Amino acid sequence: MGTGRHQSKSRTGCERCKARKVKCDETRPVCERCRQCDKECSYHPSECNDSAWIQMNELADLPAVGSFDSLDLLLLHHYITCISLDLVGPKQAYTVWQDIVPRQAHAYPLLFHGILALAGMHLAIKYMTPEAHPAGRKLSNKYRVRALVHRHKGLRQFHRALDSKLEVNQEQMPCLLRFNCMLIISAFAIPLTDEESSVSIEDVLMVFQLCRGGYELYRSSRDPWREQSTQGIIFAENSRATHRFCTTAEGSMNGCMARQDRPVIRASLEGLMLSQSWAYKSGMDLRLLSSWPSLCSDEFVEELKQRTSDSLDVLAQYSHVLAMCRDRWWIASWPQLLLRAIDGCLSEEAKIRMAWNIDDNLVALESGQSVYKSMPC
Repeated sequence: MGTGRHQSKSRTGCERCKARKVKCDETRPVCERCRQCDKECSYHPSECNDSAWIQMNELADLPAVGSFDSLDLLLLHHYITCISLDLVGPKQAYTVWQDIVPRQAHAYPLLFHGILALAGMHLAIKYMTPEAHPAGRKLSNKYRVRALVHRHKGLRQFHRALDSKLEVNQEQMPCLLRFNCMLIISAFAIPLTDEESSVSIEDVLMVFQLCRGGYELYRSSRDPWREQSTQGIIFAENSRATHRFCTTAEGSMNGCMARQDRPVIRASLEGLMLSQSWAYKSGMDLRLLSSWPSLCSDEFVEELKQRTSDSLDVLAQYSHVLAMCRDRWWIASWPQLLLRAIDGCLSEEAKIRMAWNIDDNLVALESGQSVYKSMPC
């Protein structure tokens, strides 16, 4: 009589193991069975927090990278159990934020500071309104201040590494690129952590600077490092994709193109239309938001610094791109805030020439559809 061992079925394992009714070892992000079969491995969102405790245990022996207290531990917990599960990008990017970045934070303190900064900014936004918590504003300010402290510490280490980049090795370059992604996300998030929640053209220029600097770092890295470094989450090459738009943005961008006849402005608008249509199809939101700032000309950026009406006309079209990702917590009201910032910079003469009406523009923006739906957190 056979005495075959009973193999328990998976109740909290990956979707594939549960469907096949076999035991799953629940290794994240890819279980052993799926790894051996070279199959896609995914977990139900409600089970993600269980696995986060595994990563928390792995991070418990982080080396001393400065003075950390109970608030930092809370931020680390929030990143692991919430932020890393839904930060940015397509499916292949989840491995970067849930697994690779926390592991590399053992050896690279700038990533650890980046983790804590993003978690602090998310909590600052979450508790900003009194309705969210009785002591919401006080909590929000506490998280905001700590987030900015960690961002500053990470930024200093980032600059030191760039100053000595001739010594950067194959393992360090991906860490620098990933931290640059964190800086871009935080540049979007910082204005939203302020009680007034306003965006200025200076905030936009900071995003441009980080995107362009990151792209140059990406280009300077050797080819074998590139996919390893970014996992398809940022920095597009300048390709000739077929234009395709969401309907809301199409009319606005075509109207802008009809108004403009200067080559530098038309080229920047064409680049924006190209990056939008390409990234819209791929669903890569950080790539969608960063590709145009990374690739537009220095001449256009200089015009933007001068707040010329033509450059602001093109920048207004970028609000439609932002709106496609507005369900990301670090984008949220950016599209509307950007339009209001542009409205404050335009002269009455420019508004007449552009047929600019802030109320109509905000209504048109609201009719657009987001390409991403956020997990509750």
